[in-house]
Amino acid sequence: MDNQELTQKLNQLNNENENTESSQSSRVLLLIFDAIENFEYKYYKIAGCLYVIIVSAVLTFILTMRDKHFSTLPNLELIFISVLLMFCANFKMISQSNILPYIQENGLNWKVKHASLSLIIALVLLICSLKQNDRFVSVFFFVSVWPLNYVYENLRYKQELRKELLLPLCGIFIGAAFSTETLQKLASNPEALQLNGIIYSIVGGLFLCYSADCFKKVDSENLFTITHVIGLMTVIFVPLFFPIEGLLQPGLMEWIFFAIVGVLLIVGLPIMIRTFAIETATIILAQLGWCFPFYIFFKFLFGLQIPSFGQLCGIGVQSLCSILIIKYLNQQENKTQKLLQKGQSEANKVVELQTLTQQA
Repeated sequence: MDNQELTQKLNQLNNENENTESSQSSRVLLLIFDAIENFEYKYYKIAGCLYVIIVSAVLTFILTMRDKHFSTLPNLELIFISVLLMFCANFKMISQSNILPYIQENGLNWKVKHASLSLIIALVLLICSLKQNDRFVSVFFFVSVWPLNYVYENLRYKQELRKELLLPLCGIFIGAAFSTETLQKLASNPEALQLNGIIYSIVGGLFLCYSADCFKKVDSENLFTITHVIGLMTVIFVPLFFPIEGLLQPGLMEWIFFAIVGVLLIVGLPIMIRTFAIETATIILAQLGWCFPFYIFFKFLFGLQIPSFGQLCGIGVQSLCSILIIKYLNQQENKTQKLLQKGQSEANKVVELQTLTQQA
C-alpha cells in the first residue's frame, strides 16, 4: 500500500514538473507573440519598416563583432551552428506548447518549404558574392533588385504604382551607392569588381523577393512552426555548401558567440517572417539599406574604420529617404483611420434618423 502511494506521488510530481516546464515554455512563446502583436497594433502600417530597421541593427552588430573578434570564422559555419542551436530550443518549446512542427494545410506547407529553401539559396548566393567582391558592393547589388520587384508587385497584384514612394526609393538607392562607395570603386578600378559576384548578388536578391512573396500567405499563428521549418531546412541543406568557405574548429569563445546569435534568432526569425507577411519585398529591400549606416557606425564605434565624407553623405541621404517612406506610410494609416471614423459617424447618423422616423 505504501509502495502504491509512493508511486502515485512520484507520478503526480512528474506530471507537475512537466506542466511547469510546459507553462514556462509557453510563457516564452507567448511573450514573443504578444510583443509582436502589441508592436503591430501600436505602429500598424509602419511596423514592417521598423522591423527591418531593428533586424538590420542587430545583424550589423553581429557582423561587426564577428569582424572584430572572429574574423576567420566562416559565414556558413556561423549560420549553421547558430541556427542549429535555435532549432533545438525552438523545437523543445513548440513540443512542450503542443504546437505542430508542420502546417496542416498541405498547399501552405509546401509554400513555406519553398520559401525557406529560397531564403537559404539567397543567403548562399550572397556569401558566394562576398568571396569575390567587397562586402559593401555585394550587399548593394543584393538589395538593388527592388526596381524589378517593384514593377512585378504592381503587375501581379494589379496595384497602382505608388509614385510618392519612387523618389525616396531612388534616394535610398543613390545614398547606398555612396555609403558603400560602389560608384567610387567602379570609377577608380572597375576590373576589381568581379561580374560573377555581382550576378550572384542580384540572383540572390531575386530569391529573397520570391521568399518574401511566398510568406505573404502565412498566418501569424504559424510563426513558430515556420521558424521550425526554416531551422530544419537550414540544418539539412547548408552543410552541402560548406566546401565554399571551409570549416574552422570552434573554441569556447566561438561557441559562446554561436549561442548568443542562436538566442537572438529565436526572437529575430519570427520577426523576419512576420515582416515578409505584412510588408512588400520592395520596402523590405529598400529598408535593408539601413545595414550600411549601422555597419559603418559600429565599425567606427569599435575603432575598425573611419567613414569617409562620401559615406557620411550617402548615410544622410539614405536616412532621410527612409524616414520619408515611414512618414508616407504613417500618413496613409491616418487617412484610412479618418475614412473609417467618417464612415462610422455617417452610419451612426443614419441609425439615429431611422430611430427618429420610427418614433415619429
